Amino acid sequence: MTPTELANTLGGKLSAIVPRDAAIVVGVSGGADSVALIHLLVELNRDPTWSLRLTVAHLNHQLRGDDSDADAEFVQSLGYRLEIETIVERLDVRASAASEGRTLEEAGRDARFAFFHRCCDETESLFGATAHHADDNVETVLHRILRGTGLRGLGGIPLVRRLRPGSNVQLIRPMLTSRRSAVLHYLSDHGIAYRHDASNASSDFTRNLIRNELLPYIENKINPRAAEALLRLSDQARDADALLRADAQVALDASLASIERRRLSISIERFRDCAPAIWPSLVRCALERLGAPQRKLGSDTLHRIIALTAATAKPRDAVDLPGGLRARRRRGLLTIEHAGHHQLEIEPPCDSPRSASSSPC
Repeated sequence: MTPTELANTLGGKLSAIVPRDAAIVVGVSGGADSVALIHLLVELNRDPTWSLRLTVAHLNHQLRGDDSDADAEFVQSLGYRLEIETIVERLDVRASAASEGRTLEEAGRDARFAFFHRCCDETESLFGATAHHADDNVETVLHRILRGTGLRGLGGIPLVRRLRPGSNVQLIRPMLTSRRSAVLHYLSDHGIAYRHDASNASSDFTRNLIRNELLPYIENKINPRAAEALLRLSDQARDADALLRADAQVALDASLASIERRRLSISIERFRDCAPAIWPSLVRCALERLGAPQRKLGSDTLHRIIALTAATAKPRDAVDLPGGLRARRRRGLLTIEHAGHHQLEIEPPCDSPRSASSSPC
């Protein structure tokens, strides 16, 4: 993909997912990918049919000492040169992770999303953009395969999703179909400087290990086009999951025995009458209606819940779930409920939850 094709691809993706006068907060780390993204968006705005209101956002994680500070200064200067509003904040992610008993990766990710959301609120932006590209998607799919994922996980990184549950802000990845080689080519052709993160060369983090060692080994020893194969698999999985999800929504409505603000019950008999292929999607849909955190709903969790519906399951068997939820079997019902005291408002699933002819939510 040439630099021109990269710019055209980004414009095409954007026109399909945002208004041409949208306000967008762009996450810029200072690295090659995010620097390319903000430059491409500025270039796109030179077309009179576009009038994007851009804001640059950078969170200094303070993990690399002077290098982290230099990254922040670089991004601040970049925003000034491009005449774009720039928001830069600092957070001691290492201290935060230690105090909360979490990994650096988890703490850093949550901190970035919280910061990103604040920036969108402050600038009245309904869109946040990150510079994830096709190579990031390859690494994500391979990582999920190795950890043990279901069909939905194979779909990889979504082009568009809500920044967080209940938010009106959409997170978009307009470079998701572009390869990193095209991004680097674009930067080189235009003489655009960017920051190099030396920590990316370390394989201490799983993602870096996959990028630096595992994927190159696979491409050298097994399949030189492994990345393209994984991207095709991701596309197919995403399409298949969408079909299963639509069927699962209808099946869930037909299987519901009751639904309240903090609890829903599914007829095990009706559940088992459904095709086994949609059972995981059906359970996920039920959990979504109760506000379960989707990132923590792995394939293993879904199958532990499905096991409660088996004839061999014991009465009162239960599974504790993320978000303070519990699934249990009792009197022919699979009941999922909030075990804590926190009240969550949820939307009613459909007009007629007991009807097999109900339309999907």
